[in-house]
Amino acid sequence: MTRRSRLAYPLSALPAMLLALAMVLSWSALTMVTAAAPVGAQPDGSATTRFLDLSIDSITPTIGSTTNNRVSVTGTVSNVGDRRVSDISVRLQRGPSLNSTDELRSSLLRDQAAFDTVGPFIDISQTLMPGESSTFTLALPLFADPTGVSTNGSLAITTTGMYPLLVNVNGTPDFGGPARLDDSRFLLPVISTPFGAQQSVGPMPTTLLWPLAAPAALVGGVPGTTDEVTLTNDSLAGSLASGGRLDDLVGALSDALDAESRRGAATPLADSVCLAIDPDLLVTVVNMTRGYRVLTEPDNPDSSTVAGVGAASASSWLDRLRTLAAGRCVIALPFGQTDLNRVAAAGNPELLASALRTPVDVINSELNVSSSDVVWPTDGSLDAAGLAAVASERPDAGLVVAGTDTVGTATGRIASYDRVLSTTLADMGVIPLAPADSSTDVTPESLAARIQSATAATYWHIFAANPDPQLVIAPPQIWEADRSGAAAVLGAVTAQFTSARMAPRSLDDALAAATTPSTTGTDGSDSTDGGSAAATGSGSPTDGGTTADGGTATDGGTATDEAGGVDADIRRVAQIGSRITDLRAALTSDTQVPPTPDQFVAPLWEDLVRALAGRAGADGTDATEGDRRIDAVDAELGTIVDSVSVVAPGGVFTLASEQSPMLLVARNDLPVPIVVALRFETPDGITVGDIGLQQLPARGSRSLQVPVQIADSRSLQVEVAVTTPSGTPLGQASTVTVRSSNYGTAFTVITVLAGGVLLLLVGRRLWHRFRGTPDPADRT
Repeated sequence: MTRRSRLAYPLSALPAMLLALAMVLSWSALTMVTAAAPVGAQPDGSATTRFLDLSIDSITPTIGSTTNNRVSVTGTVSNVGDRRVSDISVRLQRGPSLNSTDELRSSLLRDQAAFDTVGPFIDISQTLMPGESSTFTLALPLFADPTGVSTNGSLAITTTGMYPLLVNVNGTPDFGGPARLDDSRFLLPVISTPFGAQQSVGPMPTTLLWPLAAPAALVGGVPGTTDEVTLTNDSLAGSLASGGRLDDLVGALSDALDAESRRGAATPLADSVCLAIDPDLLVTVVNMTRGYRVLTEPDNPDSSTVAGVGAASASSWLDRLRTLAAGRCVIALPFGQTDLNRVAAAGNPELLASALRTPVDVINSELNVSSSDVVWPTDGSLDAAGLAAVASERPDAGLVVAGTDTVGTATGRIASYDRVLSTTLADMGVIPLAPADSSTDVTPESLAARIQSATAATYWHIFAANPDPQLVIAPPQIWEADRSGAAAVLGAVTAQFTSARMAPRSLDDALAAATTPSTTGTDGSDSTDGGSAAATGSGSPTDGGTTADGGTATDGGTATDEAGGVDADIRRVAQIGSRITDLRAALTSDTQVPPTPDQFVAPLWEDLVRALAGRAGADGTDATEGDRRIDAVDAELGTIVDSVSVVAPGGVFTLASEQSPMLLVARNDLPVPIVVALRFETPDGITVGDIGLQQLPARGSRSLQVPVQIADSRSLQVEVAVTTPSGTPLGQASTVTVRSSNYGTAFTVITVLAGGVLLLLVGRRLWHRFRGTPDPADRT
């Protein structure tokens, strides 16, 4: 008897079963991969899984022409997924030339199908395991065969213009099929072709603004003292040190100007550039050079502090900046990147002076320069209230604005810049700082690609159908460009000066040449800012501008909330500002000991100005930071108020007579003298005399004798408070118990009668003694 197999089915059926099982598993895996949609980095944002990351490392040439007729792109492809990718290849694609300034950014958002002129795929790697990378180089001719018969494996460009290019990478992930896995885009200006004459344009008068600004770093709510300042964090030290952002911006411009100076007599870059400096940054750096402290918890102003490490870097950077600014065009930016529209809405003259007049004084005194009288609003726009405020504080100032944001009631010298070009320059930073509501997110692009697009944008005036009569290049005021990016912009501008596509124009000349900004953009269409009601000086006080991508600006250029009223921060700032104004009026000077009253309250004003910077998402600002600063100033004012008080020595004060003076002691713990008044609340039966205004010394006290009249001998309670001359309470009121040692009229009558009786008795005794007769009173 043979033994049966323990298998349920005969062995002859096994191959068929295994084949069926393999087919099921393969189909399941394929379904899973298909569902994963391995098309990471699609511009429509549909990708949920990324397998490859494509990064562009270099692009040459940066400008296409008949002499630079072959574009070469080097890059790196990295496997950022969790599975092997095989058959990896890349190719270069081109889209149609741009027609308007808006497309300088929006063209980089197009689907890859819009880049319809394609080069051949180039294999770069058979496989990449997770974490592995491979470099590549793509090189293609720019122009088709001169006869026009064949594209000749080129990008087939036949006319000059601004072209968007795309590098596309394909591959096959394990368990999936071939797919486009990533791409990267950039712009390439082509200024001449073999098919026609070079683009013919006259030299464009050009002005270059070079901004130096940083987010506010000083801890809020600290009045002026001679102590070391405290910073919320020490990031500014890194920015000022070698290789930091601010070091790079100063270094790149210094290098470019030095190189220009060595080349010969012509200095177009030096003649056209103007430094735009935030005085808040300058104040902070100057304080850092003297030594400073840093919070251990940036969001907690009461946390412990440690010594800052950037004093030497701050000193070195400040010296270099002073050298760079000497004899050069310099303008002061609004203090602390504040929104001048919101400052104007607060309606406080001292606040407005801190935002507009103080900056000029700071720049001139700290850099030893005579700055140009020019206002460049933080976001490039002024509403009707902001425009009126600038006119009242600095009536002769020129204005630098974005597009048509500020016309209408504006008069005098006004120069405009293109907001799209400014936003494109913002893209090139290590951390792109495009507006938060921008529909074009270029963050996924590599730094080299963003720098290429930004520098390419400076050539747009060559291709514009109806260019403006002059060009003002204005990067964002907090510009995150590194040294390579800053140098690339300077190189592009210098090259255009050399080729006579640009002509240098100083900022003062640019302002004189255009008393009002152009009403059209450089492409002949309406400016991207739209000429809103705010721009024309009518309607509600909002900034009214639009972003480069056509969205409504929500970056804090508005002084109104959703209900149309002044926003809550502005209301709080207005209230606190009134208290500071009253406090400053009470302070007086001590010429022997700093600080002065103005030095004491200036940091409080400056904190309120900083608090009205743009809302969250605008230029890297944070709305909660503004709230924290307002809270800090409010709390510090409470501390200042409590630092001035009045007390009576002892618990009960006994008057020697009905009109004896009451002795009080007024104390001032502030570092500046203050003039105060005393306010009394008294019950019936007591009258307190007026001793007038009293000056209390800094960190000292003063004894005061207050005339008092009291009608009876009861113990009476008198409430004493110290106030500013205008009546604002200072410190806590004190209660003094007063009584008199005088017993009143009845006591006086009794005393007189007793005295009379005593005199009578003494007289009687003396009478009897003189007569020699015994006094009957002596008889027992």
